[in-house]
Amino acid sequence: MTALEKAAWLLARQDYSSNNLRLKLKAKYSQAEIDSAIETLQSVLFRSDAETCRQKFEYLYAQDRLSCKEIYAKLYKQGFSSDLIKALLPAESEERDLRVATQLFKKKFSRTDFKVEDYKERLKLKNKIYTYLVGKGF
Repeated sequence: MTALEKAAWLLARQDYSSNNLRLKLKAKYSQAEIDSAIETLQSVLFRSDAETCRQKFEYLYAQDRLSCKEIYAKLYKQGFSSDLIKALLPAESEERDLRVATQLFKKKFSRTDFKVEDYKERLKLKNKIYTYLVGKGF
């Protein structure tokens, strides 16, 4: 199987950034073969990184489950450039992030959790909530 065939096979299963595609092919193929395969795919059928990144961003943003920071980290981990992702982030995302954080908070913690009267238990709960929201990118 050539690098072009392997790349086409990988892209048929899932969208990859060009960086991730290079990493997948690096183990079995030479750099020249990989470059040639990616150039061929980009000219024929492969979507650009910008288009793939935009599509993934819109999907994650519309779900209302992740903060903008977490979406940024997820896309960056998938091999998209920082500039590309930052261009997609809306300027005023604080209201959305607050709404998403509130939804996650309500989903994770019930009202009965807040009926704790002991100061130490309340402090534990407060730290637990803080840790949970920081872990989610807020």
